[in-house]
Amino acid sequence: MTDILVILAIVVSILAFLVCLIVLCRPNVKLETKHMVIFYGTVIGVLSGLFLKFAGVHVHLSRQAAPFVSVLVVSLLVTYFVWYFPRSRSLVRHWAQRSGFEIIDVRHRWLFKGPFSWDHTKYQPVFRVRVRDRHGKERSGWVRCGGGLTGVFTDEAAVIWDEDKRI
Repeated sequence: MTDILVILAIVVSILAFLVCLIVLCRPNVKLETKHMVIFYGTVIGVLSGLFLKFAGVHVHLSRQAAPFVSVLVVSLLVTYFVWYFPRSRSLVRHWAQRSGFEIIDVRHRWLFKGPFSWDHTKYQPVFRVRVRDRHGKERSGWVRCGGGLTGVFTDEAAVIWDEDKRI
């Protein structure tokens, strides 16, 4: 049981550090928010360290490998997901700019993905969009971002308009 708590304390510490790093590196975050993140990140780090000390944890190099590998994997996953969502939204924005549209509304669709329900991979986010063209006409449709295997690492975007799928 102590081993699980030790791993949890290490994971919480590293996640707190990553959140602090991400928030502090973003230019549009208010100074008060940055101060709050630094404070709570420090508190979490100190509490995790105190927990490890009072739990009597004396980790030797051989026992350190598994928790650090776990922490590394969790850190990479967290980093990917922190990057994934802004990246997928930026793909929609770039698609709209290239196509000459102004975005009125955009929503990430998690379950019902419209006409892309059977034509997407788990690496391709699907959005419900409402846009305005250069002539002021509003259109609604579905945008699938990324490539089939490469996901949001590519700049691909496919759209199906509501009026196109009507019979």
